[in-house]
Amino acid sequence: MKKKFLSTLETLLAPLEKEEREEILRFYEERFETSVLYEGKTEQEVIDELESPADIARNVLEAYGHRTNKVNKAQPNQVKDLRFWGCAVADII
Repeated sequence: MKKKFLSTLETLLAPLEKEEREEILRFYEERFETSVLYEGKTEQEVIDELESPADIARNVLEAYGHRTNKVNKAQPNQVKDLRFWGCAVADII
């Protein structure tokens, strides 16, 4: 489950530079590890809490200045991820 999620996300993030893509994938890998190890969640529970790989990729690509065709419809718990990436992007710039 986790492997498929991350693989799909990696494919969708292909327009990014390799380092940027790897950083984002590390973030989600750590999210899985933390939730499973310390919160006792299953991989499926973590996936259920996250946006779909397509939504994550769309939001990240937009944050990095790539154009996408779909409108962002973030849910309240998804806004936290967007805030994180906004801060991360600001720190990089």
